[in-house]
Amino acid sequence: MPPKTRSQTRRTRPRSRTPTPSPTPSPSPIRTLDFFTPEMIAEISSRPVVEDYLKRNHLKLQYLYNEITMDGVRFVLATDRPTTRSGITYDQILDQKSILFNRCTANINSDYVKEGIEDATEKIFNQQSTNFDIVFLMTTKTITHRKKTIPANTKVGLIIVERGECSQHSNIPVLKIICALEGFSTVLMYSYLYIIKRQQYNMGLLELAGCYYNIRGLCAYDRFGFEEDYELKNRRCFSEEDDAKNATTLPMSVNMTKITYTDLDAALQKKKRLGDEPLCDATYMDRANKNEQEDEMERRELYFDSILQKLMHPRRYDKKVKAKNISKLNKDETKKKLRILKNKSKKQNLMQYINETISSAFRFK
Repeated sequence: MPPKTRSQTRRTRPRSRTPTPSPTPSPSPIRTLDFFTPEMIAEISSRPVVEDYLKRNHLKLQYLYNEITMDGVRFVLATDRPTTRSGITYDQILDQKSILFNRCTANINSDYVKEGIEDATEKIFNQQSTNFDIVFLMTTKTITHRKKTIPANTKVGLIIVERGECSQHSNIPVLKIICALEGFSTVLMYSYLYIIKRQQYNMGLLELAGCYYNIRGLCAYDRFGFEEDYELKNRRCFSEEDDAKNATTLPMSVNMTKITYTDLDAALQKKKRLGDEPLCDATYMDRANKNEQEDEMERRELYFDSILQKLMHPRRYDKKVKAKNISKLNKDETKKKLRILKNKSKKQNLMQYINETISSAFRFK
């Protein structure tokens, strides 16, 4: 199933069936989400670990901002193509031929990316208030990345947040899209969580496309403290098609009250894992244990799928699903198997050491 489109994630005004003689009160206008503000981006960029990361990789965080010049002309800082006063479209912000657009749409539905950008840019030129915001990662000079030459001022990453996507936590900006060239996404995740903490939200939220099968995504989020959160898989938050039998996304959350700015710094430097997902343990990530990891990924996925309808439609069932307990039991089972696997690996390593020692002794005899 393709990702949700904007029409599915945003409320639309109901159409009137018959004309009414008197005007109906218009809904209260939403307050534009200003999440990636110039002040926040400057504060993040000046933190020593971030400053070092950006300088080392010749990158900068670039907000999409509506500047006003001395003569009153408005313009946008992060554009790939010229803009006009009458409006702005996604391809002016991110060219479809760009390296980043191709990277993003390789794993995400292209319409989802386009609509996310359009939603985030609705505040430009005071077109419309929006619950979305966006920030880009751009090169500051020509760099070589994976044997490819990338010119200066090229977008190599983006992150889009949306307030209200999860009505269960309607005030919290959800990480809607994060996309970057390989190796560059960590500073974007850092930026999201830094602002979440700075603005005193108690948690961060996201959906992992592909669920447990997307092990790289799962472990990238685990590094920053995200963990599965079955309680968010419902019609008021991260939903699925009404009769879905298989989940397409895994809801995840991070408790920001337990994470410090120092923790975020350590995660960016890859000195510390803030999560405890056993599937991301070094033993499971070892290629020698790939089959065991894949078996456990499948078991977790099948179990999640088996309770999906109960999570989505609890009133249809006699017993209410205790999502948090089920999630813990499911993860604990993986931890048990991990301990067995570690003991097995230790024995194999010991036997290998003994055999190598014996072989070496005979070789020099």
